[in-house]
Amino acid sequence: MVFLTFDWGKFKLYAENCRVGTFQTLQTVEGVELRILTGRFGYRREFKMKDNGLYEHQELLDEITRFCELHEFIPVEGSVPDEQFHS
Repeated sequence: MVFLTFDWGKFKLYAENCRVGTFQTLQTVEGVELRILTGRFGYRREFKMKDNGLYEHQELLDEITRFCELHEFIPVEGSVPDEQFHS
């Protein structure tokens, strides 16, 4: 089970002490959704596209993206059930 939080500050403090993390960027109708997993905690947030081509809370999106790159979190492209992976 993954415990979700929407508090970036507290998740960041926790994630700085984890050795492995993953992140996924999903395109949505209104913008982009960012999902991050490390340890037993997950962070998820949607960033809506504004008319000027930038996202709402662009600075936060940039900070989170830099954090994932700095800590070498693994990008996730998708998922499949275990039993279907090698079939």
